This record gives sequence, structure tokens and C-alpha cells, in this order.
Amino acid sequence: MSFVWPAALVSLLAVPALVAGYLYLWREREAKRASLGTMGVMVASGGAGGGVKAKSAKPAGPLQHLPYVLFGLAMVALAIGAARPRVNVELPKRTGTVVLAIDTSSSMLAEDAEPTRLDAAKEAARQFVEDQP
Repeated sequence: MSFVWPAALVSLLAVPALVAGYLYLWREREAKRASLGTMGVMVASGGAGGGVKAKSAKPAGPLQHLPYVLFGLAMVALAIGAARPRVNVELPKRTGTVVLAIDTSSSMLAEDAEPTRLDAAKEAARQFVEDQP
């Protein structure tokens, strides 16, 4: 396999940079969350009491990273597609022209071949065509 524009593969270097940036921002967010401790979150209610204390939210599971992983995979696919990969496949090349001509004169109606010469020629032509790739 080769690439039409292999220089486009340099853009793959952006993917580790994006991953590093995402991990940095995610760790910063987790550090801020940890520094808050168990303070909780105040949610405004419709009542006269002002606000109520809400349960502390659980950290999201591994699915929180799914959109970013899909984005990274899309960036890799885009970079590889921009490089325009190609594969050279060797195919057999058959050249040539075959013309089948069958005599349809009255001499072909002679019955020296089973059943007639014309039918024998048609069968031979059909067999020839079936034997071709």
C-alpha cells in the first residue's frame, strides 16, 4: 500500500497533542472537584425555603470519554484519508477480439453432421463462448 500524499500523515501528530490536552483538562477538573470535597451543590427550588441541598453527583463513568475517543478516531481516519491510500492490484489483462461468423447458406442444411451443419456450428460456437473467461 502506498499514499498519494504521504505528507498529510504528519497531521497524525495532532492526535497525541489533542489527547494530552484532554487529559490535562480532565485532571484539572478532577482536581477542582476533589478540592471541593463534600460541599454539595445548592439547587434552587420553587418553594419559599430558598434552596435545598442536593446529593453530591457521582463522577460519570467511562462513557463520559466516548465522544472524545470517537472524535480522535475520526481525526485519525481523516488524516489517513487525506493522505489518499492506494493499493496496486494486478489484474489479468486479456486483450484481443474474437469474431464468430457462421455460414448461413443452404449448404449448411446438409445432414452429414448431426442433425445439420448449422446446428453443429451453433453448438460449437456456444461451447467456445462458454469456455471463455
